[in-house]
Amino acid sequence: MKQLSILLFCILLTSCAREISSDKLLERDGITYEVLSTEPYSGFVYTEYENLGRVKNGSYKDGEKDGLWEEYYENGQLKIKVSWKDGEWDGPFENYHENGQLKMKGSHKDGERDGPFEEYYENGQLKMKGSHKDGELDGPYEWYYDNGQLRSKTSYKDGVINP
Repeated sequence: MKQLSILLFCILLTSCAREISSDKLLERDGITYEVLSTEPYSGFVYTEYENLGRVKNGSYKDGEKDGLWEEYYENGQLKIKVSWKDGEWDGPFENYHENGQLKMKGSHKDGERDGPFEEYYENGQLKMKGSHKDGELDGPYEWYYDNGQLRSKTSYKDGVINP
C-alpha cells in the first residue's frame, strides 16, 4: 500500500510539471498564454534549435517569466542568461555576442538596472563600465576604444552628470 501511494504521488508530481515549445505560446497584454487558452501559462518552455536540439529556456508562473532563463543563437552560442521575478528582470544577467564573447553583464532589481554594469566589444575588449542605482546612471563611468585605450570618464548622480 505504501509503495502504491509513493507511485501515485510520483505520477501526480510528473504530470504537474508542464513543458511546452516556445512557438506554442503567445502574449496578450503582457501575459503569456498557451495558444487557444484563456488561462495564463505556468510551466517550462523549450526551444528547438537546429544545431542544439531541444533546449529548456526557462519557466512561466501565471503567465510571467520567472526564474533563470537562457536563450541561444542558432549557431549554438549562449545569447543571454537572465533571472526573472514577477515578469521583470531581477538579479544578475549576462548577454553574449554571436561569436561567444561577453557583450554585457550587470544586474537588475525590480526590473531596473541596479549595481555595476559592463559592456564589451566583439573582440572581448571592455567598451564601458559604470553603475546604476534604481535604474539611473550613478557613480563613475568610463568608456574605452576597441583597442582597450580609455576614451573618456565622467561621473553621474541620479542619472545626471555630476561635475
